[in-house]
Amino acid sequence: MYKKLVKVVFIGILFSLNSFAQSPIPCSNPADPPGETACLATPICDFNGYCGRTLSSYSSDAWTDLKNAIKAATIDQWGIDWLTIENDSYLKFIASSSSITFNVYVYDCNGAGTKAIQVVFFKADNCSGGPVTVVYANKEMVQQGAAHNVTVTGLTPGDVYYILIDGYSGKNCGYTFEAVAGVQSPAVQIDIAPQVTVCPGDQITATASGGDNSYQWTGTGLSSATGTSVIITAPTTPGSYSYGVEATGGTAFCPQSSTAQLTVIVDNCTSCTPPHLNIDNLTICTGSNIDLNTAINPNSDQANLSFYNSQADATSASSSINNITSVAGTYWVRAENPNDPTCFDVYAITITATTVSYTSSTTDANCGSNDGSLNITATDGTAPYTFSINNGPTQSNGTFSNLTAGSYSILITDNNGCQKSGTISINNLNGVTIIQLTTTDSNCGACDGVITVNGSGGTLPYTYNWMDANGLVIGGNSDQISNICSGNYSVEVTDANGCLASSVVTLGNLNAPTISLSGTNPTCGNADGSIKISGLNNNTSYGLTYQLGSETPIQITTNSDNSGNINIINLQQGTYSNFNVVDLGGCDIVSSDVITLSEPNAPVLIMPDNITVCEGETVTLTASASSGAVITWNNGINNGEPFIPNNIGVTTYTATATIDGCSSTGTTQISVEGMSNINFEGDILTGCSPLTVNFSNLTSGSFNGVCKWNFGDGLTASICDNVSHTYYAVGDYSVTLTMESLSGCASSYSQTNYIHVSPSPIASFTADPMVTNTLNPTVNFYNNSSNASSYEWDFGDYSVTNTEDSPSHTYDENNPGSYIVTLVASNGNDCNDTTRMIIKIDEEVIFFIPNTFTPDGNMFNEIFQPIFASGIDPNDFSFIIFNRWGEVIFQTKDIHAGWDGLYKGNIAKDGTYVWKLEFMETISDKRYIFNGHVNIIR
Repeated sequence: MYKKLVKVVFIGILFSLNSFAQSPIPCSNPADPPGETACLATPICDFNGYCGRTLSSYSSDAWTDLKNAIKAATIDQWGIDWLTIENDSYLKFIASSSSITFNVYVYDCNGAGTKAIQVVFFKADNCSGGPVTVVYANKEMVQQGAAHNVTVTGLTPGDVYYILIDGYSGKNCGYTFEAVAGVQSPAVQIDIAPQVTVCPGDQITATASGGDNSYQWTGTGLSSATGTSVIITAPTTPGSYSYGVEATGGTAFCPQSSTAQLTVIVDNCTSCTPPHLNIDNLTICTGSNIDLNTAINPNSDQANLSFYNSQADATSASSSINNITSVAGTYWVRAENPNDPTCFDVYAITITATTVSYTSSTTDANCGSNDGSLNITATDGTAPYTFSINNGPTQSNGTFSNLTAGSYSILITDNNGCQKSGTISINNLNGVTIIQLTTTDSNCGACDGVITVNGSGGTLPYTYNWMDANGLVIGGNSDQISNICSGNYSVEVTDANGCLASSVVTLGNLNAPTISLSGTNPTCGNADGSIKISGLNNNTSYGLTYQLGSETPIQITTNSDNSGNINIINLQQGTYSNFNVVDLGGCDIVSSDVITLSEPNAPVLIMPDNITVCEGETVTLTASASSGAVITWNNGINNGEPFIPNNIGVTTYTATATIDGCSSTGTTQISVEGMSNINFEGDILTGCSPLTVNFSNLTSGSFNGVCKWNFGDGLTASICDNVSHTYYAVGDYSVTLTMESLSGCASSYSQTNYIHVSPSPIASFTADPMVTNTLNPTVNFYNNSSNASSYEWDFGDYSVTNTEDSPSHTYDENNPGSYIVTLVASNGNDCNDTTRMIIKIDEEVIFFIPNTFTPDGNMFNEIFQPIFASGIDPNDFSFIIFNRWGEVIFQTKDIHAGWDGLYKGNIAKDGTYVWKLEFMETISDKRYIFNGHVNIIR
């Protein structure tokens, strides 16, 4: 039993995002409220559970590009009316994947009407202006008990995204975000084991990871420890002890910190029972491998095993070794309790290496007989052994009989499978040996030569057998043969036991020169080979005989040249032999040489496969041929060197391999697919957003493949025909058409900054006043349009249109009424916007009435009546005059009638009278009642 040195293997404690089981508790005062503007957006360091409110105190801070992007996204992508932004506030977060999923709870909305918030997710390079990419928008995220589940795709991991939150129609609502996936959490993770059990006094190595690798450890003896790893010495008293570590980290975007705890339980360690192993020591063959696990007897206790070179290593569990070894010696196995690796014992394993050796003895075979034998004795291995010779069957003893003379391969295998091989030879005893051949050459051209043979050994008497070069038996049974011509001869000597010895001898021709022959092969398909006979006298006439194959020998007379050579020319391929040269003195020179002339074989030419490539693609044609052959190509290309084919379509390339005048040819076809004629055009290249452009594919010829239009605004279309595309954002756009054939040939045609989208003009104006009267019929118009450079005003009264920026217009005082004023704002790119406003010109009620009249018959001031200039309805009129007693003395409903100062046909007395005037104005139902007095003076 051994005490244990403990190394803590840490597991991760991750501060994870927990889902709400039900609607979260509303909150009214978030710790970090959302920012007033995008540049002041509050980072969501813990997206999960973030809550806030829309407030009327926030003002509208969305810039024009953001509004336009929201408008385009909500109408064209989601099919909803675009958001009206009134009290927007902003959050921001970092995406950790290309999609995010979250729940939004909306609650506690104030006010009547639709209770909802508006939410927009977008990305912007500049937080205060410039282009915007909207990835999600919801105009009415209404108050409800359940969460709104939202998934947003198309995000770039690591990028910052903004969240615009706005109360619908100015609503003040509470909201809570619950993250599900895809939002980068800056929370610090500390990896540390939560608990470990050790014995008193054990040392524990605690290692933390995560955060920014800055740690502060707490616990007994760790007050100043700041490293990644610390060593804790377990107390001697059993019990539970706590140690802590704090880490900082996160990001500059959201700095964070976290803590983790390690509980060390100190056990008294008095009940450990290590596993017991039964060890079977091993024997191996020298140089072979063995598995140390085979030394563990199956009757051993169950244990976790590891192997070591020494007992000390096994005890400390350090420097373990592989279980496979080929080296004899002592090894150690550590057996650990499967439930407690600190409870263990160690055992020795002894490995012995075996090397098989042998000794041998032989009995030689008698002359040619199979009466030889060999005997093998094995040593050093483990008995019993098996033996075999020449890969034959095995036997249990090392004696092999009835063997002929020769070499034998032996194989010995011991009981452990270890083997030893070798070679043993058996000799041939008492055979005859030819020890000498003596020759007397024949004289030039004469057959008077003599050959004598001397034998030794074997059993007498000997018998002799002589043969010429053709194997014909000549001469008798004698050790000498005479009266023979020059040439090659053989002799066989056999003793009384039938043992035979043979030899070959050449009988020369005295006074005849020694000649040598050499040949030059004919070229491919030609009879231009030659054979040169060298060693003759210079410029001497000779008779020459030779034979081609089995044909009739050829006889010619020729002269040697200045160098003593005879050249036989114009020879075809074949085997030439039986050369015999005779000089004028009759000296016969015979050569046994055989000259074979061969035509060179035509080189074997291996051509590359036919291929199909794309226009402009580099091709390398490599043909191979027999060694030494020279390969050339037509069409000006070189073997194995890259080139670019010039022609569209199929071109045949021919290669020729040449060696020794022999040639072979082959062809390869290259099919080139052309894609260089791609072209397109758009019908409208400049205009205002939204700008719809119809693109026409002008590429000539038929095409079978796939196409891709890249419109430059992040959108594409996979169509080869004409296509229509609408641009919403302002800017210049490069357009590319890529066409790829079914064989993979692709080409593109791009037109840079091809489409120019200008901002659409927004017509807007105010009028002062919007309602006036015929007394003041002049109206001032104030132009508030944007993105416009020219204007056209129509004031609705059929007057001439006005092109001023902010004009004034005076309406006809005689034509009261409502006028529709129209402003058309243009920006010079055929982009217009129109807005209208109603201007109302009321007719002012104007009338005059005197306070005195003189009905005295002088034709002046004879009638008393109101005089109207404008504004009265003549069909709704009443004028009454009373005396001082309230008696009606005059009454009329005719606007043109007046009082002539008579009452019932009599002249009314001078004095003061009261009148009442009642009428309705012309442009409305408004009624007027006026009272006054008038004096009659005569």
